[in-house]
Amino acid sequence: MVITSKPYVKPGGSMWEQVIFPHIKSQSLKRNVTEHHLTGLVQALGLERELFLDLCDHDWGRVSDWTKILKPHGMLALAIARTMYLQPKYALVDDDALQMLAAEQVRRLVEVAGHHHVTLLISAATMPTATTSAPGYLPAMAQIARVLEISCSEWRFAA
Repeated sequence: MVITSKPYVKPGGSMWEQVIFPHIKSQSLKRNVTEHHLTGLVQALGLERELFLDLCDHDWGRVSDWTKILKPHGMLALAIARTMYLQPKYALVDDDALQMLAAEQVRRLVEVAGHHHVTLLISAATMPTATTSAPGYLPAMAQIARVLEISCSEWRFAA
């Protein structure tokens, strides 16, 4: 699965349907997923503000044109919540998307992903050097991340 800052948004769907896509509500109910579960997931990620849950009084059934309501951070929050709901074995995250999050949100994402058994793979074109600044999410990942450097001639884990 790919966590992108521009996830698919189901036209005319509720926030519940957006988060569980491509599942339908009856599938999520069979998995014992309730509004309480979805709220807990979003709160654990620290993304309730980005998904405007307070504005809709935590009404997961509210149908809106989410493409017009959610700002870029909200769209990314939707993609993250959807990924944690679906629990793929691996999720590819572009480092540009991670840079949109505060360090605490990145820390929570890593924590929740681990709890849901989702391995995050972060794609970055280059690693920071002495002349370039490090992305803001690196301190949140420093203790758990392993870096696989890929060049034309080799693949190796950085020390």
